[in-house]
Amino acid sequence: MYLQRRNGGIYYFRISVPSRLTAVYAKREITISLQTTNKVEAKLKSLEYIQKYLYEFSTGEYKNTITENKFTNINTSKNMLFSEVYSKYINERKPAPKSISSFSTAINRFIWVIGDKDISLYRKSDIVEFKNVLLNFPVYISEHDKSLSVEDVIEKYKSSRKISIKSINDSYLALVKTVFSYAVLNDYIHLNPAENVRVISHEQPEPKRLPFGMNQIEQMLMSDLFTKSQNEKFIEYRFIILLGLYTGSRLEELARSHIADVGEEDGIPFIFIRPHEDGHTVKTASARRRVPLHPNLMKVWGFAQFVAIGRRNGRKFVFPILNTNRQIRGSISSQFSKWFARWLSKIGLDDRRLCYHSYRHTLKAWGRSNGIEISILDVIQGHSIKSVSFNYGRDEYGSPYPLKVLYEAICKIDELNRLKPQK
Repeated sequence: MYLQRRNGGIYYFRISVPSRLTAVYAKREITISLQTTNKVEAKLKSLEYIQKYLYEFSTGEYKNTITENKFTNINTSKNMLFSEVYSKYINERKPAPKSISSFSTAINRFIWVIGDKDISLYRKSDIVEFKNVLLNFPVYISEHDKSLSVEDVIEKYKSSRKISIKSINDSYLALVKTVFSYAVLNDYIHLNPAENVRVISHEQPEPKRLPFGMNQIEQMLMSDLFTKSQNEKFIEYRFIILLGLYTGSRLEELARSHIADVGEEDGIPFIFIRPHEDGHTVKTASARRRVPLHPNLMKVWGFAQFVAIGRRNGRKFVFPILNTNRQIRGSISSQFSKWFARWLSKIGLDDRRLCYHSYRHTLKAWGRSNGIEISILDVIQGHSIKSVSFNYGRDEYGSPYPLKVLYEAICKIDELNRLKPQK
């Protein structure tokens, strides 16, 4: 079947690529808009494609030019630059500031290496060249050196740590591919040159993040931060660490919390992770949730008193000092995150796989070891649940489980029950 009628009545030419040639065409199926709603006209236009691709498949003679541009009514790129297509994507998709920052890094580096040209002029060889350059590219480049040529940067930083294979595949190549996919969807181009381009690694991947062990947690709790008197800034730091440990929530979620987000229902304390009018968003729909607060956190560690003082003083934020920080890539927790990495190293926990996000891994690991259902842990931590059945019976906060069930699960985690301040 060569013709397909899609939404809007537009006909498309479709042909399956033989399995032996998928690597050559970088896809399993070729789909081309015929830019017409008239079936007779679509059949006539498809004849040229049928002849072209059946000839190529049988002879192995592949043409670099795309014959569909012969049709004058095809929506070509009209000299639209790659950067202009990227801008259109951002304006239409409206991703979060943090996502825009990641996009900008990948896109700017792609333009730096390959150049900003008409979207229709890029070929798969360009994407492969970009990939090969990234394999030799340093993780960090000083602001001053960004004016150098790509070749000079690689030479100057040849002894520096290089971008990881995972980052190249999952960030740089994936984001560039997204822009080209947007161009295909909008008929600026017909083929995505970034399709199936990725770094192949035979190395056994190591975990990017590790959970903290109980000995490491106790090491933290015996540090000066928790055993000695601290000023207001480091009292905030102390509680944001404890919140991460006891809730397994994301750092930015906790850092942005309002005093009004901390509440109680039927004697169960909770913190409501939700978007705010200041522009703060949550990562996914599942990230909007009420997280029960462990009784040790509230009473033994004094979080209830900390919040009560903030409420009495009319504070808007749970962590007002943290919320005076300058936003970096849309995040107000960046400065804390950098401090936290230095603090871990200072107290002897210098494994690079340990970071604030490790608290999420810790809670998940402890929950599993205590027999907590994985779906309950997912709801507590705001992870997406794929099962259709979990979309039924959700409460007004979007949770498939009552707060009481989540609270009882948290209280069953033996490790959390054993954590006490060191005297």
